[in-house]
Amino acid sequence: MTRVKQGSVKRDGAAIQSVDRSLAILEHLSRGSQSVTELARVLEIHKSTAFRLLATLESRGFVIQESGRGKYRLGMALVHLAASVTADLDLVKLARPICETLSETVQETVNLAVLEGNEVINLDQVIGSSAVVSMNWVGKRSPLSCTSTGKVLLAFLPDTKKYLKGLEPCTEHSITDAKQLEQQLGDVRKKGYGFTVEELELGLSAVAAPVWSAKREVIAAVCISGPSYRITEERIPELGELTKRAGLEISEKLGWRKAED
Repeated sequence: MTRVKQGSVKRDGAAIQSVDRSLAILEHLSRGSQSVTELARVLEIHKSTAFRLLATLESRGFVIQESGRGKYRLGMALVHLAASVTADLDLVKLARPICETLSETVQETVNLAVLEGNEVINLDQVIGSSAVVSMNWVGKRSPLSCTSTGKVLLAFLPDTKKYLKGLEPCTEHSITDAKQLEQQLGDVRKKGYGFTVEELELGLSAVAAPVWSAKREVIAAVCISGPSYRITEERIPELGELTKRAGLEISEKLGWRKAED
């Protein structure tokens, strides 16, 4: 039987060890159902320890016990987690060609971002040919209030008030007044796009628009970003319309359809 390797990073504390062992159990069960005794032997832990870990995982739906056999297998909670990852991957795949076309049209960098907790996280990026510095934003998290994508995602949430407390600035141009930000969110809903001018980083401006799901929910935002001397305030309406069009094209790929009048 193949032995499951536990995490190579050693840290103090029983809690960290329990997490490591729990993950090892999930990795081993991905190969097939096993009993408490089998898992204890593979992980080189006491049977009672293996039972407690399995009981915790079972209570959260990550493993289930097969009736009559006494063996455990992976539970549906993992399916839900995997589905969220798959959804993001499908979104990136469908949006990529449209983002590439938009980047080529405006000669600027285009990003695709989603809401995660109280932050916006970038899923994909197409670097424009005019980019001065090829900074990779993929995987980076940023405050919602300081980014154009964050403002778009905020604008279409059912309840935005809880996100408008204790706004922290990223630059001297960041909005920290909740009422001012609420007004901007209203403009986003009215115009269909949002923007920032040196609010996340000095010298950087951006324009973003929503991506809608088939259920008519905003699930992402597509964004054009670049130096402020190219993305000027005069140019923002033009870029906003282009970004909005790209967002709707991605939305249609996801099954969104314009409501009939």
